[in-house]
Amino acid sequence: MKKYMILLIAALVFCCTGIQAGEFGDLLSRLDSRDFSAEKDVALKTDGPYKGETSNPHEDTIMFKARAELFGKIMEARLSADLKAQVNAFLADAVQQDIKSDTKSWLIRQFPYTATAKEVSVLVPFLKNSDKMLVDAAASALGKIALPEAKSALEANSDVPAAKAALITFNNTVPPLQPAETVKPLALENTSKADFDEWMKGYSKLSDQEKVCTIAAITARQDTQYRNIVREAIASDSAELKKAGFLALEKLATKEDVDFLVGKLADEHDLALRLCGFIVADGFDDALLAKFNQAADPKQFLDLATILINRSVDIRKDVFAKTTAENCPARIELLKQIVKICTPADVPELLASVLLLDRKDLNTGENLIAGCCNGDASPIIKLLGKYPPAVIYPIMCRTGGNAAKAELSRGLDSSDPALLEAAFRSLAQWTDALFADKMMAIITSEKYPEGLKISILRAYIRVMSLPDDKIGIKITNDQRLANLKNAFNLSTRLDEKRWVLSRLAPNRSIQSFEFVLECAADPDLAEAAYSAIVDHAHDTAFRNTYAKQVLPALNLVIEKTKNKKLVERANLYKGRMM
Repeated sequence: MKKYMILLIAALVFCCTGIQAGEFGDLLSRLDSRDFSAEKDVALKTDGPYKGETSNPHEDTIMFKARAELFGKIMEARLSADLKAQVNAFLADAVQQDIKSDTKSWLIRQFPYTATAKEVSVLVPFLKNSDKMLVDAAASALGKIALPEAKSALEANSDVPAAKAALITFNNTVPPLQPAETVKPLALENTSKADFDEWMKGYSKLSDQEKVCTIAAITARQDTQYRNIVREAIASDSAELKKAGFLALEKLATKEDVDFLVGKLADEHDLALRLCGFIVADGFDDALLAKFNQAADPKQFLDLATILINRSVDIRKDVFAKTTAENCPARIELLKQIVKICTPADVPELLASVLLLDRKDLNTGENLIAGCCNGDASPIIKLLGKYPPAVIYPIMCRTGGNAAKAELSRGLDSSDPALLEAAFRSLAQWTDALFADKMMAIITSEKYPEGLKISILRAYIRVMSLPDDKIGIKITNDQRLANLKNAFNLSTRLDEKRWVLSRLAPNRSIQSFEFVLECAADPDLAEAAYSAIVDHAHDTAFRNTYAKQVLPALNLVIEKTKNKKLVERANLYKGRMM
């Protein structure tokens, strides 16, 4: 009988050894297989940037793959008692083997993740080892094992400098090395319904931080049963709880929360407005729409319209009913929102609304219509007849495109006084230099009023200084400069002369720079010229190419200008030339 018992015990030992061998196999030999020659000149073997800048450049070698494999087992072992025992047994055995010091040191440093009191006794002898690398590794590991046995071992060996240092770390570091997800409230996401309900019974006694984590767990569990807790958090005085509540309600809200969220627009306007745009819930749009249709307050109407538009709910008819009415307090704000979902087919309603705007908002309104047309003014031109050219042409010219070009040409050649006047006045709105010749003809004519000529002159300066990809005509830099200098000479007011100087830098050349220097001698134009000098010097290539001309000019600006910011910029560019 004794013989059979001995055989049975031997078989069990063999099986256990087999399990461990099957689990870890040749892992130790691979861990100890580092070949520095294989890592040499690794940067030369890569086609892209050096891998070491973002990750381990040697991660594909046998040894580093083995380290990653073992570390994966260690992470798993933290959640499994059986695997933890196997990992600890492997580590305890491995560090006793005849392997390289750097391999052994690395293995020792892995003990804190899974160590028990038993493993502490494995590490203690290394504190007296002759290899300083192993002494430091053992002391560091013991300093991270939150067990009294580890502390006692360090205290008993405090004559070892590394152990003494690790003891300081131990006394100042209390959190154990364990997965945070196994501790409540962080573990609540995956706990049972019964455990979660039990935890929630004590919710009122939790700290604000614990409540924040609990609300996050409610969100992750999609537990609408506790939606009232989320709403209480939003209503609290704690900024952290309020933030957590809003984040949770984005995922948990139902149509029943619409009244609550609309109420929050009064004191948490921006956050509630943003949140309502993201909520996905059955019937939520319908509930918002019902509130929208009942809204009597202009501010609430605008807020609800903004939310519905951001949710791509088609409320154009309802909004246009407001914006085309005589009395609409938030007309321009409503138009700014509704244009997000408008199409060119909505131009008639948009125009009817824009014509009711206050004068200060008219420019913005016309731009909204132009933006809605996407570069095709056809829907605007179709309204000629219903509205006079004086209304249609400015918006048409802001929009641009072939249809607008053809209609504006027709207006400029027309014998109809009303159409011709509208074309002339709208010419200043045209987007490129296509009609530059027509503009110059008006500017140089004696038969047009001075106000119109100034408006066209400013438009001419604007379009003539556009970059090549926007100017709309073929023109050289020399021709462009000549045209701008001509506009400068035709200007009867200082405003337009200064406007020319401010528009030279985008197409800078040494000739434009010399022109600016000439203008700097005129006291009335000096400040505009100083600004233009600095704008020219902003370009590094220009600054370095024409250093002999630029440096004295910057010194002139620094000496003469009263604009402190201009002096700072001039000094900056001057410093970069030294």
